[in-house]
Amino acid sequence: MDANVAQMVILGIVQAVAPELLLKRTGTGGKLFQVSKRFSRKFLNRYLGWTWRRATTAASKLLENWEQQGDEMSFRVAALCKTEGIPLELVCNSDQTAIHLRPST
Repeated sequence: MDANVAQMVILGIVQAVAPELLLKRTGTGGKLFQVSKRFSRKFLNRYLGWTWRRATTAASKLLENWEQQGDEMSFRVAALCKTEGIPLELVCNSDQTAIHLRPST
């Protein structure tokens, strides 16, 4: 889950369960309470024990033939779908990049 999704989920819950919180003023500045990304991250960490993954640098080290490897992997997925009768709707995110691979037929 990313911070934007967490923020919207928390906002939706607040609106459904305690909408009056969004009308309250906070602190000495008198600003209206907001479910910010910062608030969402702190809330999830404090009450659910969630931590945010750090970006790694391994992804920035691309092999020289990365495009060829990507093409070959797509061909393997397409061939597997064709030979095994796998519906295209079931082919999704195989490498945690949130990219859906849909072989064209």
